[in-house]
Amino acid sequence: MYALFEFSPVAFCISTTDEPSYYVRVNSAYLRLFGREWSEIEGQPISLHMASSPDSPARMRRMHQLATVGFYELEEVDLRHTSGHIVPTLISAHRCVVGGASVDIEIIVDNTDRKALENAIRQAAHTDSLTQVANRAGFEGLLARAIETKSPTEAIGLAYIDLNGFKAINDQQGHAVGDAVLRIVGQRLGEAIRGNGQVGRLGGDEFAILFHVPDSDLPKQERFEDLAEALCQPIVLGDSVLNIGLSMGVAVMDAPRNLDHLLNQADDLMYEAKAGGGPIAIRLVHFSAPDETNTADRG
Repeated sequence: MYALFEFSPVAFCISTTDEPSYYVRVNSAYLRLFGREWSEIEGQPISLHMASSPDSPARMRRMHQLATVGFYELEEVDLRHTSGHIVPTLISAHRCVVGGASVDIEIIVDNTDRKALENAIRQAAHTDSLTQVANRAGFEGLLARAIETKSPTEAIGLAYIDLNGFKAINDQQGHAVGDAVLRIVGQRLGEAIRGNGQVGRLGGDEFAILFHVPDSDLPKQERFEDLAEALCQPIVLGDSVLNIGLSMGVAVMDAPRNLDHLLNQADDLMYEAKAGGGPIAIRLVHFSAPDETNTADRG
């Protein structure tokens, strides 16, 4: 039995059942998983490798289950390697009596590869494969979180962009050229924002930018004129020089009700800008009250 414990490729940990809980014994796989020697952790509290507080709600729930039911299975728990990095794990535990003493026996599976795969799948599901910016689902998720976490002293801004002249390029030059133009626009947007916002492709030739606005720093029309100029620089593809324009609606809202409220306001402003004509047209409105009819600070 000792050989099965010691040489198992799966990490085992035996600890006391009191609080704080202390190491009784671990196997070699456990020591490898966390980059430790037994002499370093013998007699130490098992919180040594916890990534969160020992009295976190998740751990308290697991401890309650051990105390009342006697076991739990395949719980996702983040632990900490001796180097400091997080080790995602799956833990199953059983409370039993060994040699007259009550102990908790944990079986710990390294979940790093599975979590990395899940994250990659999640990222792919929320990323536009052509431009590598957020797709509509990903962008709407970012927007919803921004609205939920918005502080009372800031506003949320959304720039809704529709490319002018893109359809003609796509029809006359072909889809491969059209795709190249969209990739370049996505790249230019990312470079222009430089971490001061989040970019998404909403579909076709429509893009959007999400940004936070401190109450004392409302954006001016010039900011978006500069952005439009950067995006609409001539695009050189082989021997061709292609020109695009854009229509942009920018809604800055102190109290958006939800993501559709903000998206619809910015979309309406974009169509107002487009109706005004011209290769580059921008419509900026600051909605300073929850009432969507408030159009103070029109740019």
